[in-house]
Amino acid sequence: MTAATTLTRPLTGLWINEDETPACPDQWKTWAEDHHLRFTQVSLLNEAVQIWQRGEAAPGSGLIELIVIEQASSDQFSPAQVDDFLAEVQGCQIIVIHGPWCEGDGRTRNTWPPALRCPAAWAPLWIRQTAAALRGDGEALPWTASREEVIRWLMAGRPLEQLQHRITVLSPDHAWKETMAHLLGSGVNHSEGEKLPPETAAWWIVDADAWLCQSTSKTHFPSPPQSLGQFAEIIAGQPQSASTRLLAMTSWNDETTHRLLIEQGAQAVSPKLSFDSLSLALLRT
Repeated sequence: MTAATTLTRPLTGLWINEDETPACPDQWKTWAEDHHLRFTQVSLLNEAVQIWQRGEAAPGSGLIELIVIEQASSDQFSPAQVDDFLAEVQGCQIIVIHGPWCEGDGRTRNTWPPALRCPAAWAPLWIRQTAAALRGDGEALPWTASREEVIRWLMAGRPLEQLQHRITVLSPDHAWKETMAHLLGSGVNHSEGEKLPPETAAWWIVDADAWLCQSTSKTHFPSPPQSLGQFAEIIAGQPQSASTRLLAMTSWNDETTHRLLIEQGAQAVSPKLSFDSLSLALLRT
């Protein structure tokens, strides 16, 4: 088998969805075609375990290497169900795609390990990299990976070159700031106090959650800033220039919060759980 053949060899997988039809049937068809995936759909975790133990979804279909689970709600699977399932399918790559009603998972629930929880917005990239790793092109994501390791693994397959502006990440949360800086790569200004020329166009990526929750963080801000822009200036250690734009990132992915942040001076708002292509496009323009 040649190297080119190895990188395109078909992969056999199980796709768990309790509904008769997938949430995104066209997208599943695209993934299957683009990544040479042969999926068998099942409805229950126990059913998937039985097929996994048998080794093949059907005679001659090949060994199962990937199990993808569509989770529609946070309480769809109990911790006991998940523990039993994972105990039976060790050695298989697992991706749990979370729909919009599961965005609190990881903060309010820890049913699945962080390394298996995939927000729907990240699914195309996650599936592509997992399929490549199963074919020997890159490293697979271990079940024990932390959230920071997940981001680094994802970004290894999505280099973000050609950022057209200086970018500064502003947050009192050092771990989140470092993760975002790693995600964005060489375009990030790591020195918040560095004074840029007034004519230098720049984006400030602001941790809006810290501003929204400032009333509980008075140790950091004895006199809470009145606006998101003032909050950003305090962390940056310099005033916002006329050419500086604010991209607010928040865990609250609702229209009311997004509208408030725009009213408070943000030029764009992005959910923290899925740093989407729109946000990346803004940083390049």
